Amino acid sequence: MKYDVVVIGGGPAGSTCAYLLAKAGLRVLVVDFKRQIGMPVQCAEFVPVQLMHRFKEFFPEEVIAQRVENMLHFTPWDEHVSLWSEGFVLHRERFDHNIAKLAQREGAQYMLRTLFLGFDGSRLWLEEVPTRRRFWVEAESVVGADGPRSKTAQLTGRSTQAFLTTAQFTMPLRARLKDLLVYFRHYIPGGYGWVFPKGGLANVGVGIDPDYPIKVMQSLRLFVKEVVKEGLVEERVVG
Repeated sequence: MKYDVVVIGGGPAGSTCAYLLAKAGLRVLVVDFKRQIGMPVQCAEFVPVQLMHRFKEFFPEEVIAQRVENMLHFTPWDEHVSLWSEGFVLHRERFDHNIAKLAQREGAQYMLRTLFLGFDGSRLWLEEVPTRRRFWVEAESVVGADGPRSKTAQLTGRSTQAFLTTAQFTMPLRARLKDLLVYFRHYIPGGYGWVFPKGGLANVGVGIDPDYPIKVMQSLRLFVKEVVKEGLVEERVVG
């Protein structure tokens, strides 16, 4: 099989690329090792409103969990800073699935549960996860959209940028929130904690610099303890 472009990774970046290229008339294949596009969710799920202005078709009502207008920042010295941050907290799995569906409507093909193994000239070696069957496809160009630990980047001699280690729970809110909450704390070194509302629920998470001795789950538990004590969320994890 021969394609103009093979995209490694079917997240929002990969599927957006596939959508635009297929819409322009190119033969596009998207390869992803997951069983289902958009799962598991690995995101705090907020996007700024500017993205909706650029790609309105990506944001049907069913992918939006809640609209927000501001981001409140809480410093370690009890200073509160409010910034205008109009946007949306998404149902990320629906969002990802919708972009992939749009790409497929334009003619892009998807191979799920498929691993990218490497290059051999214009050939890309792939492997079906369930059967371990190996095969190759040809491509004029390859797009690496396979995340911060990108195998595509490694195989092409490009280094990926440093990134934070993150962890997140979904927890019930005690009262509805209209804003995004961001916390800077000594136990969240090199990063921050967040409470992003989704109707009656919230994504409660932290991102830390992995070079510090504290572990990400330890940091998350301390953050959860703080926001539970504040009365923001119930002491119950639902996702």
